[in-house]
Amino acid sequence: MQCQLYKFAAQKSGLMRVLLFAFVLVMASIPYAPVGAVPAMWRVQSDVSTIYLFGTFHLLGAGVKWRSDTFQDTVEGADTITLEVTMEQSSPALVAWIVQQKGLYPPRDSLQRRLEPALWQDVQRVGTSLGVPVEDLDRMRPWYVATLLATQSAAANGFLPEHGVESWLEEHAQSRGILPRGLEMAHEQISSLADQPDEVQIELLQQTVADIHNLSALYEHMITAWMAGDEAEMTSVFLDDLKTFPSVYERLFIRRNQNWIPKLITKLSEPGVHFVAVGAAHLVGEDSVIAMLRARGHTVERSQ
Repeated sequence: MQCQLYKFAAQKSGLMRVLLFAFVLVMASIPYAPVGAVPAMWRVQSDVSTIYLFGTFHLLGAGVKWRSDTFQDTVEGADTITLEVTMEQSSPALVAWIVQQKGLYPPRDSLQRRLEPALWQDVQRVGTSLGVPVEDLDRMRPWYVATLLATQSAAANGFLPEHGVESWLEEHAQSRGILPRGLEMAHEQISSLADQPDEVQIELLQQTVADIHNLSALYEHMITAWMAGDEAEMTSVFLDDLKTFPSVYERLFIRRNQNWIPKLITKLSEPGVHFVAVGAAHLVGEDSVIAMLRARGHTVERSQ
């Protein structure tokens, strides 16, 4: 069945990485960024350990030049590399099983039964334009449809996970014989959306369908802010809209950030240099990993 093909396309992007309001898609042409601007990176140290925290974009176009000399030197000097979820932790078979459990309706239920007729018509229209058969859409829960449509739209514009920061880091780690570490498991990422109430999922889907063909300007703004390392602008463009969905913001950002903090603090007692890369939105704003580390008495400084 064709639905399986879409599962594979979505899982390669990490699924949660394509939430409409969570900054992760870049569907525009390479935007302007000030000369010398680079994505932000932070450093936190203990007597025996140094952690570098780098904010990523998960999907990019092939021509985006985001690696600075400082970034390259830092990664090459790192003893460990940590991502949100590693490829090993999000294998196709595992993610397909999770999506089967959390992303599809049982045989006697369907998306069409859950949506207002006008929204269902819009979903069919957008899905058809992106090559997703209506019969496949009808089997999917709203969070999965929103994720899938955003992923397919990004791919149609040439922005793919293989051009993203994590893909490069996985390849770099492999070339050095380093096994990347993960801060969480695939099911934890997926559950951030899959466990949302139906009404929240449907609202996200409605917003995704309404905006899917008008996102170029927003994504250009996002990547320009990211490339410039502009914390204030990243906070605004990455998080302001997402905060209009409080339960999603809580699960997708606050709770996951909180869960990562003990693991990062543990690294400060592990001798060596540790490079940690997570989605850029997790490192800006009042509920960020950076803010949480500082609240616990750690000095966190920009290193680029």
